[in-house]
Amino acid sequence: MLTGARIFAVGVHLAILAGTISSLFAQTTVASGSIVGTVSDPSGAVISGANIMITNLATGQAIEIATNSSGSFNSGALVPGNYRVLTSAKGFSSAETTTTVQVGNTAAANVSLQLGARRKSSRYKTPPCG
Repeated sequence: MLTGARIFAVGVHLAILAGTISSLFAQTTVASGSIVGTVSDPSGAVISGANIMITNLATGQAIEIATNSSGSFNSGALVPGNYRVLTSAKGFSSAETTTTVQVGNTAAANVSLQLGARRKSSRYKTPPCG
C-alpha cells in the first residue's frame, strides 16, 4: 500500500520529469530566426508587391517573397547566419543590404527604394552573332 509520503515522492518525481521533458522540447524547437521589414518609396509610402530575395551568404540558398498590401514582408524561419536582402519593384532602383539572423531573434531590414529603372542582371552573356 502507498503511504502519503510515497505518493508525494512519486508526484515530485513526475513533476520534475515533466519539466525536464518540456525544457528539452523548447530547446530543440527554437533553432531559427527571421527577417522582417517594410519597403517604402522616398516619400515614405509603402510599396506592395515588391520582390524580396533573401540569400544565405554561407550556403547560397535563397528564398523569394513579396511584400504584402502594407509593404511588409516576413521571411519565416531561417537558419542563423548572414543574409543578403535584395529588394526590387517596378519603377524603382533595386536596393541591397546585409543582415545577421540569430537564434530566436527577428532581424529588421527596412528598405527605402529610390525612383529609377530597375537594374537587370544576367548570369550569361549572349555571344555576338556573325
